[in-house]
Amino acid sequence: MSDANFRPKFIDCVQNNAFENYFYVEGITSKLGGNKYSVITERGNTALLRPDKRSASFTQKALSLLKLASYFTVIIPLIMLCGKIVYRQSHKFLLSQKKIVQSQPFQNRDIQPPKPNPLTNHTITPITNPKINPTQPQVNPKVLSLAERITVGTYNILFPQKFTKTGDLPPIRTDMGYGVDKEGKYFENSAFRVGVIANNILKSNLDVITLQEVTPDVKEDLQKRLGKDYDIYYAQHKKAAHGVAVAFKKHKFTKLSIQTKTATFPTNFNNKPGEQTRSHIMIDIQDIATNKVFRVVSAHATDPRDLKATEKGLHVNKILHDVEAFKPQGYTVDRTILAGDWNQDQWGNRGEVRPATPGAHQASAFQELFKKNFHVDTNLNSTEFGVDKISDLENLQGGALKDVLKSRERRIDWLFVQNVQPEYLELPDQDLRGSDHKLTAVTVK
Repeated sequence: MSDANFRPKFIDCVQNNAFENYFYVEGITSKLGGNKYSVITERGNTALLRPDKRSASFTQKALSLLKLASYFTVIIPLIMLCGKIVYRQSHKFLLSQKKIVQSQPFQNRDIQPPKPNPLTNHTITPITNPKINPTQPQVNPKVLSLAERITVGTYNILFPQKFTKTGDLPPIRTDMGYGVDKEGKYFENSAFRVGVIANNILKSNLDVITLQEVTPDVKEDLQKRLGKDYDIYYAQHKKAAHGVAVAFKKHKFTKLSIQTKTATFPTNFNNKPGEQTRSHIMIDIQDIATNKVFRVVSAHATDPRDLKATEKGLHVNKILHDVEAFKPQGYTVDRTILAGDWNQDQWGNRGEVRPATPGAHQASAFQELFKKNFHVDTNLNSTEFGVDKISDLENLQGGALKDVLKSRERRIDWLFVQNVQPEYLELPDQDLRGSDHKLTAVTVK
């Protein structure tokens, strides 16, 4: 439960705020009666806190010495003091008293199950507890309902494109992966795009994002750009330069366990039968505020539409099999989310008459998911974009998105949630120059 009237002492430190951190000196403030609190989640001017009992790192102790030295400047501590006063007066605080499962090594059987959460009823209606004295101050139900939801997105970020050995553009390529210099020469533009991608993710403020077409170098770049807010876990495909990843807010979730599996399945690109092996990453994370455990899977399926009817769902079914075989040790998974680029749109199979009622249910590859009670939002906005001709890239670089960026009129990026209906979440003001896909998101309760 949470204390609606909680107010940290002025000597206490509400972490993740520079003004607060400035006045907390490791090894000294605690002896004077000060406590540290981590911000679990923040909605508007209301912050949900939990006590932080972690020991100080060597870096934190070294910074404390620098802070002590700066106190003698007088002007710096006065400025920081004013900032702390403004922060405290402009914010309300709730104190979480819930215990969480501690993060353990992969599949550690000593993990203890989380205690039942008396406040969680998995709805967004006001939450009441008959044991609470009605004369005492109550927690705002709206704050609790927001805390019980998480936002999840999926984003194919387009792996860096290549040139031929002679320096020419390859015949099979994704034009969004190139730029045009002042001399009219084309160049590979991932150095520009990764900044756009990171900004889109930060602007979205999503709790969890699954990523596809991530190379090791781009993963490291994103970790540097997003590391203050997100942890990123990565799995590379076999015999491919890219892979899949899951990013989640490091101050909101605790990682419990993780697995990476591979799937080998047939392909039929340009009517040439073959096979491909791809990885999918599965990670269990626990919401610190609610104790709920979410299993998040990031996957990138090959295009199944040209395959035989008996082969269309092989990749998806293998992923589903691995998810079900991934047994939690000492805890229960509350929600399972499969997200990624599935290369299957709302229009059914190639060569067939377009359905009168398009939707994910028209995809042969998804039928086993629906049998297992997975649900998907009903929004059918295109998640794929591009240019009609590569010469349009110059205008695209200049920001003329509306003039040259074309919708492919197909949604192939989906987020499936087992046992509950996800709600489509609109993400306005995305910069679509980051990839040939857009970041797509849902709300999960």
